[in-house]
Amino acid sequence: CVRYHLRRLFDPVPMAYTLPSDKNPAPDLSVCRARTHECVALCAPDGIVKKDAKKRDEGPVSLWDRPISHVFLLALQRVHTYFEARDEIQAALNEVVDRAGDTPKTITSLSLSEASRRCLSGSGKDRPITDSDLADVLHDVHLAHICLSAARASKFLLSLLQWPGVELSIQNAGGWKEIEATSTILTRYRLDEDFR
Repeated sequence: CVRYHLRRLFDPVPMAYTLPSDKNPAPDLSVCRARTHECVALCAPDGIVKKDAKKRDEGPVSLWDRPISHVFLLALQRVHTYFEARDEIQAALNEVVDRAGDTPKTITSLSLSEASRRCLSGSGKDRPITDSDLADVLHDVHLAHICLSAARASKFLLSLLQWPGVELSIQNAGGWKEIEATSTILTRYRLDEDFR
């Protein structure tokens, strides 16, 4: 239901399943969609050649070839994952004072496990890594991935929602109330946990 409303707010009306004709013209379904897709679109980064959607052997479809609603949902999932792990992330944060400039700056960073520090420094290069050390390193990588993914997802969501015309298009289509109501029900009854 949430995906349906995201498609309604961000994506254009899909093509008709049947070919329109003089006898059976295609219905105008534009009233059931927001006009957000008219003011914003996903584009490939500079230097990236867009894949031909007809060729299946070129690998998975890139994010910029997907509907905005799909990428929006993926971004929400990344932010949600961050907030689920925030207690663990807060425990792993470490504040360091950088005195390189004129005024000292406090930098917050993830505190790496002893195994990660040993691997990065090269001090343990002559001995094999144990299973528990590997688990610690992979856990550090996992936490860093959660943080970086959530940061990029948040940046995408903010830039999308602040894009000129997007907020007005969403408000003209009824706003967020349907998504908020559905999300509240999913969270209240823990139905969102069924999809993990």
